[in-house]
Amino acid sequence: MTSGPSRQSRVHPEDNPFALLRLAPRWDLAESDLRAANLRLAVRLHPDRFAPGSASEAAAAELARVNEAAALLIDPLRRAQILLALTGGAPTPAPTTEFLGRILGWRDELQDPAQAEAARAAGRAELTAIGRGLDAAFAALLGLEESAAASTGTELRAQVAALIVHWKYLRRMLDEGGV
Repeated sequence: MTSGPSRQSRVHPEDNPFALLRLAPRWDLAESDLRAANLRLAVRLHPDRFAPGSASEAAAAELARVNEAAALLIDPLRRAQILLALTGGAPTPAPTTEFLGRILGWRDELQDPAQAEAARAAGRAELTAIGRGLDAAFAALLGLEESAAASTGTELRAQVAALIVHWKYLRRMLDEGGV
């Protein structure tokens, strides 16, 4: 069952934030690596380095694209969605009933001061586990040869799409619960 549009097309190279920042596509991107790449390009593209006119305007436009790319990749959820699109996309599945049951249970526990900290800890542990799952799935997916991506990649992309949906629901619940 799908609950959103299918993302079956690849991201155009000009819209690939990893390519704009000259970073290898990966989910486990360190924030320091991302910030260093952004800073390196910001120094090179800063409009003040160019004479006023079209070169300065072009540099400013490119710098804006680079900053937007960094802003997208700093968010793990957006980074996962972008990587999924880069690898061919997948339909957006509905969260599993079991997962929704856990979310609702944690949400109720967050309302009870006596249970709130345990619920936050369980939610954070689940988020960490989802992150490990995304890390492993993306490593496998990005490591596939183009010929193998057609069969194995479909299953991995579906797994990644489900993990992204769970990440999104869990992150929202934790954010609303004050974590």
